[in-house]
Amino acid sequence: MWAKGNNVDSARVWPRAWQFGNSNDDEYVALLPYSGGTPEEPAWGSMGGPRFELKKRGYGDGKPDNLTLNAPDTVITQNEWANIVTVLDADRNYAAIYVNGELAVETDDFTRNPSIVETYDQNYIGQSADNSLFYGGIDDLQIYDRVLSPAEIELIASGPPELAGKPKPPDDAINVLQEVTLTWRPGAFVEGLSPKHRIFFSENFDDVNDGIGGIEQDVERYPIDESLKLDLGKTCYWRVDEANSTSGWDIGALWRFTVIDHLVVDDFEDYNDYPPDDIFSAWKDGYDVDTNGALIGYDQPDIDAGEHFVETEIVHGGKQSMPYFYNNSGTAAYSEAECTFSPAQDWTREGVGVLPYGSKAIRRMSAAS
Repeated sequence: MWAKGNNVDSARVWPRAWQFGNSNDDEYVALLPYSGGTPEEPAWGSMGGPRFELKKRGYGDGKPDNLTLNAPDTVITQNEWANIVTVLDADRNYAAIYVNGELAVETDDFTRNPSIVETYDQNYIGQSADNSLFYGGIDDLQIYDRVLSPAEIELIASGPPELAGKPKPPDDAINVLQEVTLTWRPGAFVEGLSPKHRIFFSENFDDVNDGIGGIEQDVERYPIDESLKLDLGKTCYWRVDEANSTSGWDIGALWRFTVIDHLVVDDFEDYNDYPPDDIFSAWKDGYDVDTNGALIGYDQPDIDAGEHFVETEIVHGGKQSMPYFYNNSGTAAYSEAECTFSPAQDWTREGVGVLPYGSKAIRRMSAAS
């Protein structure tokens, strides 16, 4: 199933992508693309993540009445299509959720199967029996009578095998960086052929849709040796046709993305818990400097328990932010962190004259600390 929430209302009050059951609201099987949330506190960026639920009240065999499988760390981005697959193997109590072809969560302790729901006469797509509506789009919902393999799930998420798939940036992506390289999964029948790919790229929808000005090449990367350098705020369209020894070219899907409308100093998304990519290796704080009370990153997180040097819950966008602790007391007269960019950034390009910052960002830093 493909799903896309088109506004924050998509994440309110446990919205269902589908719910199959009967008139008893305590008997159903359901998939929620975004789990959690209330009208006052949407799930975007809080609990988040898909949720598979099988509910049968009063079954009386000592097993849990309500079984759920949550993937809270796999938050689906607003306004972007995501492929969500639920796998249930009752013979071995196995259940799993895949998002965009990748395993998000699995368990071998799912001790129910859908047969416990006696009748399926009230089935919904995009809502539940109590009208927990999903605001957005749902497409290509499929039900199988067998357990799909991980390879099959990856193939479903990437589209028809003969076509190029898994575009990066993803289709309908927003806030794409100005310097970007396009990549994709090759079609199934390009092996041994040359050229393998025909790429169309333009800010003009009609040029790409009509196949004007294609570039033929063998590498799943465009441009091959450098990055595109795009204007702020522009919407770009691209298509990759794949070679086929019998029909010539398999015409690919038309993809689009929108370039970010401002310059990015640091989005803090590329840091991890290990040198040289930990956040305090780039942002130098007041460690071992008595007069500087700044500390970047959480001190001694329990990595094995899922903790990190970066903040993963209080974010403005993306998946992580930089914790900034300050303490202007004792010998510390100030709190300051510095980062030297290599290569140096040009903050005057695109006509930029001011580098703003806001009190909201400062409050987020304080909250993170």
